Amino acid sequence: MQHGTYFVIVLLSALALIAAAGAQAADPTVLWNRTYGEAYANDSAYAIVSDPGGAGFFLAGETASFGEGKTDARVIRLTSEGIEEWNRTYGGEEADTARSIIQTDDGNLLFAGNLTLVTNETQADTDAWIVKIDLSGSEVWNRTYGRRLPLRRLHHPPGRKRVRRMGGQAERVGCGGLEQNVRRG
Repeated sequence: MQHGTYFVIVLLSALALIAAAGAQAADPTVLWNRTYGEAYANDSAYAIVSDPGGAGFFLAGETASFGEGKTDARVIRLTSEGIEEWNRTYGGEEADTARSIIQTDDGNLLFAGNLTLVTNETQADTDAWIVKIDLSGSEVWNRTYGRRLPLRRLHHPPGRKRVRRMGGQAERVGCGGLEQNVRRG
């Protein structure tokens, strides 16, 4: 036989196997479908990871519904039925987001995204941002990675937490001593 004939036989056999497998596969069933966030607020989820204890899921994304800034990074803990157990926001006064989330070897979670700070009251500085949280959403530590900026004072409204930069270092100030270092040289 010629090569074209072999090709046709193999192709028809593959199509027959695909059709048989498709006929036996059941239609997927939606177990639950939920929406999180406020209407028209541009809330987003970018990543999901299963709860290390197997009791649900963690979503990571951003919210404009509430929090401190234009958008804040947001982590939501869900039960296995999709019911929200808690949600936490992280970030400052500008557009901050969590783009991915993973489990760590010590049973905590790590999310990665972007943190934006305003320098000289007008210039935005967006850095890569990694935050480690425990299973209740409490921050263990956070770090930013980006270029070093010269000495600048960051704008902050009265009564809000602020960030101070000094020669490539930034440290968060305020909020009852719960703040962590944002950047170390």
